[in-house]
Amino acid sequence: MIGLELQTDNKTISASIENGGVQIFVNKVSGNKNGNTGLTFTAYNKEDGNMITFYKKNELSLGDKFIIKVVDVIENSPYIEINPLIMSKEKLIEQKLMNYRVLKKELEELNLI
Repeated sequence: MIGLELQTDNKTISASIENGGVQIFVNKVSGNKNGNTGLTFTAYNKEDGNMITFYKKNELSLGDKFIIKVVDVIENSPYIEINPLIMSKEKLIEQKLMNYRVLKKELEELNLI
């Protein structure tokens, strides 16, 4: 199956997802003296709503090199972590209640309710 391959730090990582997508993000965010840089290789599985991380480097250095290729992936590389991207109904309700309580407290402190 067609997927992506990342070569960096003397590692070769490859992945493909039949029902979803794979992506490699290279980012540079301004805001501090050096700025924040990073390289992340992830996949999203539509079937179970999980985000799978295959590679993550939070800080890139000057001169760091990497190669990205489109390849035929026979077997995915081992993943680092899997996180649900879609919240369960219970978790969503819990988060909404927490937000409600925080907002209610702020409004009470301002004597608006």
